[in-house]
Amino acid sequence: EYSGALSSYIYTDTSAVTRAADVSSSVAYTRQADAAQIIKENLYSWYDQEQGTLLVEGKSEDNDTGYPGLIELNKSPPTTSQTTDRIHLFGRPSGLVCLQVYAGNTAYVSQNTSGNMRTQYIKSAVAYKENDVYFTFSGGTPHADSSAVIPEVNYMSIGEQNGGYINGTIKKVVYYPVRLSNAELVSLTENN
Repeated sequence: EYSGALSSYIYTDTSAVTRAADVSSSVAYTRQADAAQIIKENLYSWYDQEQGTLLVEGKSEDNDTGYPGLIELNKSPPTTSQTTDRIHLFGRPSGLVCLQVYAGNTAYVSQNTSGNMRTQYIKSAVAYKENDVYFTFSGGTPHADSSAVIPEVNYMSIGEQNGGYINGTIKKVVYYPVRLSNAELVSLTENN
C-alpha cells in the first residue's frame, strides 16, 4: 500500500495492488428474537423450588409496544401460552415493570412498578417462598404478599415471557437459591 497508515496487508510479489472495497450482499433476512431458555435437567441442579430471589436489570426500546419479558420461571415450555404456574417479571405497554406469580391457574401476586423501563434501566428484584413474596425496583419500598403459593417450575426464560420478547437490553440477571431479606432487595436494586 502507498499511504501513511496501513489498513490491511496485501501480499504481492512484484507490484503495488489497490484493494477493492469490501462488499457484502445477502438475501434479506429478519433476525429472530434472542431469548435464553434453561430447561428441566439443567435447571434442577441449582434451582430451589421452594424459595429464591431473582434480580434483573433491563430496558426496552420506546417502540416496544408489547409485553416484553425480562425473566420467567414457568412449568411449561416458553413457546406456549401457559399461565397456570409461573413467576415472571415483564414490561407492560406503558413501560411499567410487572411481577406476576401464578400457581394452579390462580394469580397470587400482580404488582407493577412506577418506573418506566422504556426510558431508563430498571433494576427489579423478587424474593419468594411460600406466603412470603416481596417485589421491589430501584431501591424502593418492597411490595409484599403474604398469601402466595409458589409454583413448581421446569423452565427459565431470559428475555421472553409467554411469547413476549424484549426489544431492548438485559444488563444483569442474578439468581439466589434463598429468599433474601427485604433490606437486601432494596440494596441490590439501588441505582449505584
